[in-house]
Amino acid sequence: MDLSAVHSWLVTMGDNFWSAVCLLFLGAVGYWAYLSRDRLKKLKNTAPISMIRHEGFKPENPAKVLELSDSFRQRNKDMKMYSLGQYLGELQVNVLSNDIAMEDIPTIIREQIDAALTAALIKALGPAFGAAILPLLGVVPTEGTSGYMFSMISGALISKATGEVETNIDDRGCLPLTMGMLGNGADLFATADRKKGDAVDLSNPKPESPLGCCNVGETGYDPHYGMKHGAKDEENSDLESTKQLVPNPFIIEQHWDQAIEGMEELIRTSKGSYDPDSQSLGEPVLVNETLLPDLYTGSGNGRSTHTQREIVRHRLVCCILNRLGHNYHIAVQKLEGKTTPLKEFTVKMESNGPDISKPHEFVKALLDSGHTVVCCSRGAATTFGASFCVKNKDGEWYNIPLGFFFQSGYESKDGKPANFFLPHSGMDMDISGPLIGKRGDGSDSKCNIQYYLAIEGMAGWHSNHNADVPWIQAVELSPPLTKAEDILKVVTLCAVGALSLNYVSTDLELPNGGYGLTGVCNDTVAVIEIVLYGKTNVHPITYSGRYLMHTARYATRLLNAMSKDRSLRKETDCLKKLRSAMMKLPNDQSATPIMAKESLKRMLSMMPPYTHQITLEAQEIVQDMQKELEEFSK
Repeated sequence: MDLSAVHSWLVTMGDNFWSAVCLLFLGAVGYWAYLSRDRLKKLKNTAPISMIRHEGFKPENPAKVLELSDSFRQRNKDMKMYSLGQYLGELQVNVLSNDIAMEDIPTIIREQIDAALTAALIKALGPAFGAAILPLLGVVPTEGTSGYMFSMISGALISKATGEVETNIDDRGCLPLTMGMLGNGADLFATADRKKGDAVDLSNPKPESPLGCCNVGETGYDPHYGMKHGAKDEENSDLESTKQLVPNPFIIEQHWDQAIEGMEELIRTSKGSYDPDSQSLGEPVLVNETLLPDLYTGSGNGRSTHTQREIVRHRLVCCILNRLGHNYHIAVQKLEGKTTPLKEFTVKMESNGPDISKPHEFVKALLDSGHTVVCCSRGAATTFGASFCVKNKDGEWYNIPLGFFFQSGYESKDGKPANFFLPHSGMDMDISGPLIGKRGDGSDSKCNIQYYLAIEGMAGWHSNHNADVPWIQAVELSPPLTKAEDILKVVTLCAVGALSLNYVSTDLELPNGGYGLTGVCNDTVAVIEIVLYGKTNVHPITYSGRYLMHTARYATRLLNAMSKDRSLRKETDCLKKLRSAMMKLPNDQSATPIMAKESLKRMLSMMPPYTHQITLEAQEIVQDMQKELEEFSK
């Protein structure tokens, strides 16, 4: 039995799942770890191996690692790209010590590559987000663990170092896990981690809770829009001498520009520099010149889809919508007869204008003031912000299109798995008009935001900006909505949907705001699609059944409270439809014949424009299976 493979498989399930199930394998993995560390003690103060890159070299039997499809390369021939396997094929392992035995080399490569990638990705993604996302990427920031990145990079290098001929025709880029394995792991961890302390005070939730984040207006940013700005009084250093970035009430004609400029000043102060017109994704950072020469985290000379000022503006719109949505929480507390110190957030377009206290009222005010708004559910491949690029001797950057592939659970006649690209989806809202304005070059500015449950732990509206690269291109999952009536309905559905999710995750104190339990980004969009169209094109849908039931119960609680207030009839109608849609939501954690036809159809609809060879192979398998299912049903 390959104990290192068992170890690698376990940690790909994530740091949390590892905590829950490691007892099952403690003896085997512990013995493997003991042997590895004992060997490495002798090499503690040395750099036992290095890698030499031979640019342009093509090995006779290259390892396949996230190979790009020929059609994708042809469509984007003006963009300089490497596959990960192409880069790894150019590396040669150089042993620097005569004391190293051949059997020690795989262990040394695993240990060193793991440490290098962990450090690089933590630096690139940031400590907070990195700690949340690295377990899913399979690079866990703890001693002696590796995962998905390990299986792709270390595995290929070990084959080269030991002289093994690459006989596996399958791409190493797919994680050998189904969504069911991940989902069951998340559920198991949530059971082990379930807090049994005092009841949560929903009348005044903790600021870091999902409901608390809604009251602030955003999560995952530092500085954030819940902060204050401005110079302190020299005679009084009290923070009260500064101004709220988003005061209450928020008067658009007075506070809109002030909030944006205040946030820009905070960013400039905290980061050291800030260019409002920049679309730079930042300077690439060398991973480790000794182990992975010329490999950088970052997107080379790639650009963001939006300028820095546009992103700041996105965040302000999201903050306003999320805080207006939080007003429903305050209303429910009062309707349930509870006292709360929380204050309703209001917006005015003009100082003498009417109060706006609901999200759809704000969007209607934008429409009435000459703005154009479009809503559409869209999906795209996700890399969670992780990116790699290679710098060649001529100084040119070559991007490495990443993708995180899982097994769907469906297989071809000959046992080949139908793998899928892990996507991100959301309910997009695209806004243009007077408040959005122009870019520094005079072109029309863009405001693109998106509703979903974020891994940082809050369901709500978030800025929709990405790297402007062809392997992260959105796919429309449903027709764009342009009529005011439809748009306002979507906004209300998102508001009460977010409230239901944030209520259950706050009250049950679920880890990561319920992400992976009540669903993920995809699930939050799928349920809204079912309300709007009677079906969904989202894949995969991965909620835990018991936590979806809890979400439906909390939606019922909110519905019962809001039914007491006739001014909330639109909201109660949306809650009824959302609760009904939850009961119709498919689930892709298990590949069952009864769900296969519908699940495979959604899988095809979510596939990106066939960037990697894996996606082309999956398309063929899915299409063959669809024909089989037609035959089986006769």
